[in-house]
Amino acid sequence: MNSPSDLETTVTEMMEKYEICRGLFYLDVPAGQHVVYALLCDDGSLYIGQTSDLKKRFHEHKAGRAADWTRRHKPLRIVHAEPVESRQEAMRLEYRWKKSSGRKRLKRLAKSGNERLIQAVAELSHALAMAQPHPKALEIQDDLDFFQAICAAIPEDEPK
Repeated sequence: MNSPSDLETTVTEMMEKYEICRGLFYLDVPAGQHVVYALLCDDGSLYIGQTSDLKKRFHEHKAGRAADWTRRHKPLRIVHAEPVESRQEAMRLEYRWKKSSGRKRLKRLAKSGNERLIQAVAELSHALAMAQPHPKALEIQDDLDFFQAICAAIPEDEPK
């Protein structure tokens, strides 16, 4: 049986892995921050947009209320997001991303991001199992379930 100090070390490691996963999902971009983002959709395609409330906009996309494209091609996750200073700057960056060279760059980021995400979620899953039955492990179980569901839905093919 692990000592209390061993368990606290395990929990600390688990929380570090949890924060890495949260970062890979761009869950910490504050509302009001202009940001350009790319979504990976269920068919492997990418949707590119800009907003000043990334969490809200992502939920609108998931609910089919944000864009015709994401109503027809269900978004899985945010694969890349870049904060900018103003809406004008966001519009310029969004335009650059939608050009051919920008899309190629985003496809590479999405592919490497998928690999990093799958690895990070696997490490978090192992760390959470080791930290059971600590209350912090129980607190993040729902988020881990969500992360695992997203990983399971990532298309095998690279984004189109």
